[in-house]
Amino acid sequence: MIYVGRIGNHQKNTDMLLKALTHVNLKDWKVYLIGPITDNFEINNKSSYHQKIEEFFADNQHLRDKVIFTGMIFDQKEIFKYFIRAKVFLSAARHEGFANVYSQAAAFGCYIISTDVGGAETASNHWRFGAKVEQEDAEGMAAAIQKMIDEESSIDLRQKPDIKNFLYSNVIAEKILPCL
Repeated sequence: MIYVGRIGNHQKNTDMLLKALTHVNLKDWKVYLIGPITDNFEINNKSSYHQKIEEFFADNQHLRDKVIFTGMIFDQKEIFKYFIRAKVFLSAARHEGFANVYSQAAAFGCYIISTDVGGAETASNHWRFGAKVEQEDAEGMAAAIQKMIDEESSIDLRQKPDIKNFLYSNVIAEKILPCL
């Protein structure tokens, strides 16, 4: 499973995700959190969130080898390698535009577990290839993650979205031009 974004930023709500993970039996799964640890848009400043991460691991020693913070990865090909290996994309965002990570997750065939923010519904094929989680509902997110782990083999890959829906040329040709 992967999460990609600014870790510790209020908008991204990493707290909700970490709280959810404390209630999940990850079995042999791992969760990779990819991105800078930051309180805001500045990716080079030291964040107080490092302390929260240490507290998280102090309270949840059993997750130390299963929840991995990679830090910022600047090489897009390297990030794509994580998407290729991942089966699940996680997001607990409080608000979002149509973030690129949703299109990337869909393009790589990731099941999407997310709050209902911009792009999540489309990228999950209207939640047929994903699970919608309510805002600030860590227990709901934990349940969706656990269900994915426990029932992975029952996920119908035919429900994943067709990535042509994310191509700019198709959006223009099929959705915008006919309205003109």
